[in-house]
Amino acid sequence: MKKIFTMAGRSFSAQEGVLVIAEAGTGHEGDPDRLEALVRAAKQAGADAVKFQMVFAHEILHPETGIVHLPGGPVRLFDRFRALEQNPSFYETAVRLCREEGMILLCSPFGLESESLLAALSPPAIKIASPELNHFPLIRKAASRGVPL
Repeated sequence: MKKIFTMAGRSFSAQEGVLVIAEAGTGHEGDPDRLEALVRAAKQAGADAVKFQMVFAHEILHPETGIVHLPGGPVRLFDRFRALEQNPSFYETAVRLCREEGMILLCSPFGLESESLLAALSPPAIKIASPELNHFPLIRKAASRGVPL
């Protein structure tokens, strides 16, 4: 039996080719030029999709979580995650860049707020990060969108 997975109008299967996803995560560090470079590098490498993470620190950990020791010195872990936060227009730019390059945009939300903001961008699928596999409210909300998870 031939199994086909369709996303963003493209079909993927063992016979037709696998879906290659470039993991960009938060590697853009909020820099639009770096974001563009990551999308273009993914395209040049032959990826079909680029996956980002939509981070809001308060969805991931408690503000008093503790300290992490980084090369630049100790940093409050919550502050480190806050530094990864981007406003919604940043992700709108990511959507536009992916469309211009013929790439599929994927993104992982980590809570209900980020899922709602992501859904407003009309992604062809929502990637649930492995730490969120027991976040049933998030999974239910994402599943209600009618796109693959």
